Amino acid sequence: MMEIKQQEVYVMQLVRYFIEQQDYQMVIVQNSKNDIWLANVDQPQYPIIRLCAESEGQQFFDRDYIKEVYERICEQLQIAKPLLMIQTSPLAETIQWEQAEVVSILPNAQVPSKIAQVFHGIEQVVHSVNNADQEIKTIGKRIRDVQLERQKQLLRSLRQPPRAFWIIMALSLLLFALTTYVSLSGSDIYQGVLLGGAYYKPSMMAAYEYWRFFTAPFAHYSLFQLLIDLYVLYLLAKSVDTFYPHKLFLIFMIASLCGYGVSYIGVDNELAFGMVPGLLGIWGAYSVAIFAKKMMRIPPIKSAYIRSVLVIAILLLAPGISYLGVLAGFTAGVLCGIVLSDEAICKQLRPHVLIAAAILAGGLCWYQVNRNQMISNRSETLDSKLIKAYENIGLHDYAKWVEGQINTFYEEGK
Repeated sequence: MMEIKQQEVYVMQLVRYFIEQQDYQMVIVQNSKNDIWLANVDQPQYPIIRLCAESEGQQFFDRDYIKEVYERICEQLQIAKPLLMIQTSPLAETIQWEQAEVVSILPNAQVPSKIAQVFHGIEQVVHSVNNADQEIKTIGKRIRDVQLERQKQLLRSLRQPPRAFWIIMALSLLLFALTTYVSLSGSDIYQGVLLGGAYYKPSMMAAYEYWRFFTAPFAHYSLFQLLIDLYVLYLLAKSVDTFYPHKLFLIFMIASLCGYGVSYIGVDNELAFGMVPGLLGIWGAYSVAIFAKKMMRIPPIKSAYIRSVLVIAILLLAPGISYLGVLAGFTAGVLCGIVLSDEAICKQLRPHVLIAAAILAGGLCWYQVNRNQMISNRSETLDSKLIKAYENIGLHDYAKWVEGQINTFYEEGK
């Protein structure tokens, strides 16, 4: 009886090692046969491990049972890697099985070099103890504490959006404060949003204000529009940062620049502002992750995704939207999702996507260079509001220069 207890201690010592030092999680298996299953989707060699204290003649090598559980875990986690089976019985014999690697780990016994290279320090984990029952209780409590702390960390991370969210919000609030200040100082809201960095093609072409490509995503017409954009960003940010860690701001800016850039090429004259192209890009990357990981089969995730579709549909009703820019932003987000994803299908598509993106970008640049650069439908009202906005904050010389540039631009186009 004592021998069996020692074997169970070895298993628990290994479980603690894998959970504490290798970031594995325990997998609950119905009707388990005195074994413990662990999983870590980020472990490239052995994402699934089975530990058992029984010898070969007992429960260790029930192939049908092992295959069923292993395939179920693979399907749930969307992985396809060899199973690592670890046995701690001194009575176990060497087993050959093409679907798994089977090793024995015992005190004072040599660990296979391949396993030791992947799991550093594992050869020092297993050791005999005087009080097996107390050791198992101590290890069990430690494992529960570690898992509880990880759950708390996960909940904290889910409640708190990533840093990129706060950066985008801060920039948007800063520009909106400028917009509001200009609007309340005797100007109207259009003067405020133009001065706040909105996309306005005539000033970009005539006065070379290309900085508007970078400020337009953070410019907003009203507090209501700003709050709606921030709310949608908040909903998407946590999920996207989970799938693409620390890439949220990158995806947002690429999608925004592509959205307003394509509007610059394809739309004659337009005043546009807001996060919508960038938000559609984030949603595009989120869609790639959901479908690449085949997560639509999970009811809660499917429901959340359907809700996101409805939110995006409502978002498209906001003012100041370039619908061509929205389409371009979504496309850019999908391309970013494929390029940044580690899923096998995305890795296969990546070179083709990069080639297609390069061809598309080259075609748009060629079209922009060879098209008529003039703007046919001049908006004198917006032109005058832009100039007046500069004058209201004391930039009289710059306002005169912009006015002259715009007038010259239209006169040359006649």
